[in-house]
Amino acid sequence: MLRHRTWLCRMVKKSGWGCLSALVWLASAGWAVTYEAVWPGPPQIPHSEALSVVADLPESWDVSNPVEIRWTVTASHSYLNTAALLEICDAAGQALHSQEIRGDLAAGQNVFSMQWDAAGVAPGTYSAVLTLDYAADAPVYRAVIPLERVSADVMRKTVQETADQADRLQRQLENNPRDNITAAAGIRLAVMKRARTQFEEAIAAAQWRRAYELTKYLTNTMRSISAQLSLCDGQLPVRPNSSEADVHGGWVGLALDTGSPEAALNTMDLARTLGIKYCLLAVDNFPEAGADPFAPDRISSWLSPILEQASALGMSLIIQFDQNRVAAWISRQVPDALTDGFANLAVDSLAEALKSHMRAVAQCVQPYRNCIAAVSVAVSPEMKFEGEAIRQAFIDDVKLRYGDRQSLNQAWRSHLASFDEIMLWGEYPEHDYHHKRAFQYDWQRFHQRLIAERLRDIVATARAAFPDIPITVTQNDEVLDSEPITRPCRPDLGNIIDWLAYQSTLNEVSPPYALDYPRCEAIPAAIRATAPGKTAVNLACEIHVCGIPVENRASFVHALMVDALLGDVEGVVIPVVSQTPEILEGVALAGMNLQNNPSVFEAFRNAPLEVAVLFSESAKIFDKGEPHLRSARYAFEGAVFMGARTGFINEHCIVASGLPAFSALIMPETPALQTAAFEALSTYLDAGGPVARPGTPIPYDERGHSRA
Repeated sequence: MLRHRTWLCRMVKKSGWGCLSALVWLASAGWAVTYEAVWPGPPQIPHSEALSVVADLPESWDVSNPVEIRWTVTASHSYLNTAALLEICDAAGQALHSQEIRGDLAAGQNVFSMQWDAAGVAPGTYSAVLTLDYAADAPVYRAVIPLERVSADVMRKTVQETADQADRLQRQLENNPRDNITAAAGIRLAVMKRARTQFEEAIAAAQWRRAYELTKYLTNTMRSISAQLSLCDGQLPVRPNSSEADVHGGWVGLALDTGSPEAALNTMDLARTLGIKYCLLAVDNFPEAGADPFAPDRISSWLSPILEQASALGMSLIIQFDQNRVAAWISRQVPDALTDGFANLAVDSLAEALKSHMRAVAQCVQPYRNCIAAVSVAVSPEMKFEGEAIRQAFIDDVKLRYGDRQSLNQAWRSHLASFDEIMLWGEYPEHDYHHKRAFQYDWQRFHQRLIAERLRDIVATARAAFPDIPITVTQNDEVLDSEPITRPCRPDLGNIIDWLAYQSTLNEVSPPYALDYPRCEAIPAAIRATAPGKTAVNLACEIHVCGIPVENRASFVHALMVDALLGDVEGVVIPVVSQTPEILEGVALAGMNLQNNPSVFEAFRNAPLEVAVLFSESAKIFDKGEPHLRSARYAFEGAVFMGARTGFINEHCIVASGLPAFSALIMPETPALQTAAFEALSTYLDAGGPVARPGTPIPYDERGHSRA
């Protein structure tokens, strides 16, 4: 810091003490801090039968001191007259520093090291290279470590130059006719402003790697915009904003920042600048929300400014309630509201508190109903119904189903002396009837019906409080995984709500695929299959792009969004945690594609299924979903390569509406299926319906009883 103090003193002496406050601000913002370092990348060490190579160097180092780069070579046996060349090369492959070592390569470990002083090297991309010529009959061995020489001063200068270019380009665009190229450039320039702000924040917080990423993003984006504007001409005019694109084509949206009402207003302004009309308003996440969550006047004091701005800007808001927040607010009065780590909506007091809170918010929203697109009443709800009343209700249901104890014992593989011996929610021996398939199906379906009734009651309250507005429940993305008994049956839920809403996390790669495939397509397809006629929306699509080069991230996100919106999803909301410049650019450009071509997206999304993969809710309960869930995922993954419209056909939908005609019906490993669905499937096969069956026949009914 001595260098920094000396620089500040010289500036004050030269310019007067009046500039001291500005200098102090610069220092506090990180602009007076220097950072000169080298960052190694992942070593590129090829496999060899004869050699094993390990690189040893720091994760990063300050260039003020030389660093030792050490290579440890383990040989299977000795080699005479070996030549080892250690180099530091620039981006063009030219050696800047080299050291050659000749001698014998001994069996076992051999260490080769060199010193490198990077202080006098310009910032840029370099590499440390080890080349071994160890045997006449073996190819030359070459291992590489990418190195990035970084400088905070160079990053600042680069960002400032890019900002100046962007400002000049922005002024030029204001005088040009608006077409799809200039519109895309405008969106990207707006995102660049946000990137510059985040760059300054990263510098102030000494987040050097993020600052470096943003520098690369800005320079690459500026270069790309300039090339597009120079090389593209005669583009189609942009379609003006219209309700047609929103209603039919689909939409993208941003979750409002709930750190404060002011932060939410800023997100809304950003969305409007990017041409995005939809925003998620998670009302329970604001710090002010818990102060008095049941008093409309208190809620209105901080919520009304957000609603007013949404109405003024013509935005469409999706209101999200969160039962977990409500449970935390009332936890002192209702300790049972939190059960086993989740907000237990089976507790009557919590359900009533949530409904009371919804009514209070609805009173505030009433003057702004025109800007409310939908209301979600809960996030990934879970319930655990327990107690003597529940046990007796289950016993009564069992008596109606089986009639007498002998039939029950035969079905459950149990030895009950009476119905009153039936017990729930406990730890039981491995061979007890509680672990048998028939009991698990009967108990889980009974419990799911209780969950459905509770959610139906909460949704009815929301419909009364928000009349003529779609009501939904935000689900998780584990539809293709085994789920606990505390969660609702998704087809049951689909019959209650208006939208099929869910939230998901997508990763940058899923080898061998470039996208997070097949999850990015299989999850929305399986969710939509629970209620095919209803709108499916992703209300929190968290996207991870850290493993993708900065210059490719926006394109990756754009492809991901377009792929999702051409598939089973009509709307996608990006949560605050994913609102980085790279992701925002890809999302906003996908939104522009939607606006320009709504009928194309609608046609793809609503095209009838040509290939359907059978999905059994019974088999999901059966043996915790194995092997059905895994087999269904693989069947979907392979089927989409046919190029046909591919999705799932849910067992409950077959029972309710029958089995439509497909070009092919794929039957994965499905050990259990409802009898009514099995009969519909048999009729389909008897009529000559085409079937691909990689799995075995369906040997059991929904309770695990053999069909033989």
